[in-house]
Parts: sequence; C-alpha cells; structure tokens
Amino acid sequence: MNKRTHIMLFTAFSLVIGPLIILGFLFRILGDLLGILGWLCWMEPRMAVRDWNKLKDKIKLAWKN
Repeated sequence: MNKRTHIMLFTAFSLVIGPLIILGFLFRILGDLLGILGWLCWMEPRMAVRDWNKLKDKIKLAWKN
C-alpha cells in the first residue's frame, strides 16, 4: 500500500469508526446505569428489602462489563 492509502485509512478510522466505537461503549454503560436506576425507582420499600441481592448482582454485572 502506498502513502495515500494509509492516509485515507487512518482518516476513515479516526473520523468515522473510532467515535462509533466510543459511542457504543458509552451507550452500553449508560444503558446499564439507567437499568439500575429504573430498578431502584420501580421497587417498593418492602420489595427493596427482599430483592436487594438482585440489585447488587445487577450492579456487579454492570461493573464487570
């Protein structure tokens, strides 16, 4: 490959593919956080005591990924 091809590939990656990858990770993290927040808002106080372990498992899973 010549220099021109390298420059075009680098430009395509840095302007198109790189930000899409970063946005994908951000959306996945935000989705997990919104899922946890929705779980907290949905639970009733009696249910929160009973299902607290499920919430902890969701937080651990979101933290691992």
